[in-house]
Amino acid sequence: MNMAQRLNAIRQRIKQAVVQAKRQEQEITLIAVSKTQPLSAIKEALFLGVNHFGENYAQELVDKAESLAQDKEVQDYLRAQQKKIHFHFIGALQTNKINKLKSYVSTWHTVDSFLLATHLNKRLTERASIFVQINIDEEPQKNGVLPHRLLAEVRPILELSQLDLKGFMIIPEPHQKHPIHAFERTHTLLQQFNQTCQVSLACLSMGMSDDFELAILAGATHVRLGRVLFGERT
Repeated sequence: MNMAQRLNAIRQRIKQAVVQAKRQEQEITLIAVSKTQPLSAIKEALFLGVNHFGENYAQELVDKAESLAQDKEVQDYLRAQQKKIHFHFIGALQTNKINKLKSYVSTWHTVDSFLLATHLNKRLTERASIFVQINIDEEPQKNGVLPHRLLAEVRPILELSQLDLKGFMIIPEPHQKHPIHAFERTHTLLQQFNQTCQVSLACLSMGMSDDFELAILAGATHVRLGRVLFGERT
């Protein structure tokens, strides 16, 4: 299949999942995970209607954002469609990369501690959206707030002036037989956090190429899709 066919298939699968979940399609943001993809692939996805892109590496994100900003064809398209490109940073965030990234990133998905949130808050010059990464399966090698540390690490973030906390992000342990359980636990954690802190966070960044329909059934609002959209990496 070409990209247009793959994207159409994805949209149909999202539509079926939201119907099954008794939700609305507009609740779902499709983030095209474009790490290592050439600029031509990003442009192709953009012209097919995708305008949210996820990048893992700071310099790659900056290079692509600057190239697209200087591309007349892209800018003409964005003006005609009255759209803008949104870059989501979905890689491990190092504090020394924040200044490089801050002019280009619309949403930060991998804030994994209150300490990292404070560094981000100090360096941002404009208010930005963030997700807190939760280590939902408590894997020792993985970043993220442990579920039992949720209130201690996340509640203080609500007071940081430059950060607009949207919700939680997870990367479940790979090769699980039933990944929906991790998604459901994350949804429950968000509900419990809202109730305890008297807030109404509504977003969950979870679900990738192999399991995004299950994530939508469990409440995902942002799905991060790479291979299923761009095809296998060479």
